[in-house]
Amino acid sequence: MTAFSVVRHAYMHTRAKLGHLHYFSKRSGLSTLEYCGFTVVHRQYNRNVAHALKQHPSIKGYIAALPHLLTFK
Repeated sequence: MTAFSVVRHAYMHTRAKLGHLHYFSKRSGLSTLEYCGFTVVHRQYNRNVAHALKQHPSIKGYIAALPHLLTFK
């Protein structure tokens, strides 16, 4: 779940399309893993926006993804 998907309500489309999903912030995800007894030794964010644009390129998609692409690092 990202701020952009919340603003655009895109996460609800993904949930309807794919089924039951869990949404976590970085803090809540790490806390949940630690609560379950796991030790996080490495974490990395996925680059789904770029992947999605390669699969379904559109001007509207590039404009919507521009802030994310510029601030990814």
